[in-house]
Amino acid sequence: MKEHISFLKSKDFDLIFKEVNVVIINLCLAKAL
Repeated sequence: MKEHISFLKSKDFDLIFKEVNVVIINLCLAKAL
C-alpha cells in the first residue's frame, strides 16, 4: 500500500497539481471578466 501511494505521488501528483492550477487560473480569469 505504501509503495502504491508513493508511486501515485511521484507520477500523478505533478499532473494533478498542474490541472488544479489551470482550473484555479481559469476561475480567477472568469471572475475578473
